[in-house]
Amino acid sequence: MNSLPPRLAPTAGAASSALRQIGSALGPAVFGVLLTNRTLSTLPGHLAASDLGTADRGQVLGMVSDAGIQAGAFLRLSTGPTTAEAQSVYGASFTDALRTCALVGGIGMLAAAVALATIGVRKTAHNAAAGS
Repeated sequence: MNSLPPRLAPTAGAASSALRQIGSALGPAVFGVLLTNRTLSTLPGHLAASDLGTADRGQVLGMVSDAGIQAGAFLRLSTGPTTAEAQSVYGASFTDALRTCALVGGIGMLAAAVALATIGVRKTAHNAAAGS
């Protein structure tokens, strides 16, 4: 904003506000979809590697397919140990999904930092040329 002529300040402010609102709306939606899809896509692999029986694996997949990602909140099987194992498996899938979200967010922040640094370099070069 400081590098703009005063006559463009209202337009730049409006554009900045619009981009902030778009990010506020799309950010949670995009990360929510990513978290849900990643959790549900890694769950079968974690179930296959677990000590759960075939029937218990099927029950967990059925609960998750019926209720979606919130199934982890009420995941209960026939016995305490199988319930604990199922919750552990679901937790591992959810953790994998959180790592993916953190990676995507980190890449986005890195891209923003590069863009900000590039814009700052252009501003400095423009100001130096104007002063000479």
